[in-house]
Amino acid sequence: ALPKDKIQWWSRPLVALLFFLQPIIRGWARYRGRLVVRPLTLAAQQSLDSLALLNSKLPLNEVQYWAEQRIERLAFVACILKRLDQKGWPSRADIGWSEFDVEIYGSRWNHLQLTTVIEDHPGDRQMIRCRLRSLWSLTSRIGLSALLGVELIFIGWLWQPWAWLLLLTLPLCIWLLRRNQRTLQSIGTVFLDELAKEKGLIKIFPNARRAKAAEEGPASGS
Repeated sequence: ALPKDKIQWWSRPLVALLFFLQPIIRGWARYRGRLVVRPLTLAAQQSLDSLALLNSKLPLNEVQYWAEQRIERLAFVACILKRLDQKGWPSRADIGWSEFDVEIYGSRWNHLQLTTVIEDHPGDRQMIRCRLRSLWSLTSRIGLSALLGVELIFIGWLWQPWAWLLLLTLPLCIWLLRRNQRTLQSIGTVFLDELAKEKGLIKIFPNARRAKAAEEGPASGS
């Protein structure tokens, strides 16, 4: 223990901060690659179509395409990876242990996980469903944890009622992260729409899909 004459007002907050940072520093070598990755800025990828989707109230977590001719799922995923490489968008493919097919590093704060499912229909026709799941990156989680830790230390040091207002910055940061997630999903949706158009696929909206299923029901029964 330090002598009492050596203890300053910032001694305890400093010790608490060091304890908080210790596992982060130890894990730096392990997570360095995920932290220093430099994805393209979202502003460079945005278009009028993606901005329209961003500001709409449409859900952006899934898109669906209708294929008149059979297409293999792995071939479709390979086309996605090839196009991402052409655009210079950092990404990685699933090696067989993940719940997604492609993970796109579209932002320092969020990553976009793309999962594809193909449903077979009569006449070698198919419905291709793509789920776009945006998740916080490791940088975001560490940043929020560090912000919360620093604010709690500051509140404990001041011990004033108004100091608790500092915690209002956390909901603001979370809102900005969620906004960034939707931006990433809108860009990913436009990316898939363009690729699907080149492959001759037809984009299907939920209402149109139900109508198509109703048409196929009597046809298959006859």
